[in-house]
Amino acid sequence: MRLARLTLWLATLAMAAAWLVFNLQAATDLTAFLPDHADQQDAVLLDELRDGATTRLILIAIQADTGVNDTGLADTSALAAASKQLVASLADETSLRRISNGQRDDDSPLLDLAQSQRYLLSPNDLQQSLSAAGLQVALQARLRDLSSALEMAVKDLLAADPTHETLAVLASWQPANEPLRKHGVW
Repeated sequence: MRLARLTLWLATLAMAAAWLVFNLQAATDLTAFLPDHADQQDAVLLDELRDGATTRLILIAIQADTGVNDTGLADTSALAAASKQLVASLADETSLRRISNGQRDDDSPLLDLAQSQRYLLSPNDLQQSLSAAGLQVALQARLRDLSSALEMAVKDLLAADPTHETLAVLASWQPANEPLRKHGVW
């Protein structure tokens, strides 16, 4: 009697497990928990949550369990060295588009985009800055820039962009708050 109950229980458990294997659908889409979109802005947000750039973002943190100095804090230079070593080991990985570690590198694709689309992306009032009076003010400012110790990159923009719309676009892309940087890494 006891053996029959145990066999019946195990058979039922096996059938339930088999049913789960073939019928269970596990989803990791967090947008399923959000309400249906009501307007276009919500639809764009849902599309970004489903297929946007953040869906392909991987964040990795390096923390120290050992190596604590006499102040009770982790040795930040050792953590920064480990972080830089991780970036170097991932640099040749072709499946990764970008590896960012807080370094201030030359981001040429973004600079090219800002330069080529500066008038579309500019946060400034273009009617004012591209008017005769606005261009005169901009050219006088660029004349002062030529006699200053500005970086050559800014001076190189003078002929193509006298109103510095490219710099305005790049400044608008700067985040209000950045992660803390130590030893050249986040």
